[in-house]
Amino acid sequence: MNNFSKNAGYKEPLKPYNLCRTAANAIDSVATLSQRIQALGHTGGSTFGRWYKSRRVNVDIQSAFLGTPSRKDLLEAIGKMGLRRHPQAAKSLTPDEKEKAIRQSEVLENLQTDAAEPRSCLIRDHKSLGSAKDADPTRTSKAISEPRKWLAKETPWI
Repeated sequence: MNNFSKNAGYKEPLKPYNLCRTAANAIDSVATLSQRIQALGHTGGSTFGRWYKSRRVNVDIQSAFLGTPSRKDLLEAIGKMGLRRHPQAAKSLTPDEKEKAIRQSEVLENLQTDAAEPRSCLIRDHKSLGSAKDADPTRTSKAISEPRKWLAKETPWI
């Protein structure tokens, strides 16, 4: 079982208790008290509450607070994200991989092109950056703000 837990990416080794507790919490919502006691081999109902009951609240608190309908399907999908992870998927990128991904990024390429645009607009309109400093600031500001607006719209994660 130790190899299984390592291969699955768990920090702690899995024990039979972990599997029994998972099964107990799964059948808790669909079985009666007597069925659960029988399935788990307990002598009474207090054992489940003391040792097996999940500490997680099975209520969509955010939806309740906001007064919106609960998205049970979404909550279940988020709760099972770890189970759907590809075992060979990298947990983090190396610095070389990050740099390569950034270089290949089309968005970054567009940003670099657009970053040069205000400078070239100023040079085109004023013949040099030195003479542009005495120009109308609203015109200069507009030349700079347009690419910034595009950047904010295209890259909301920045």
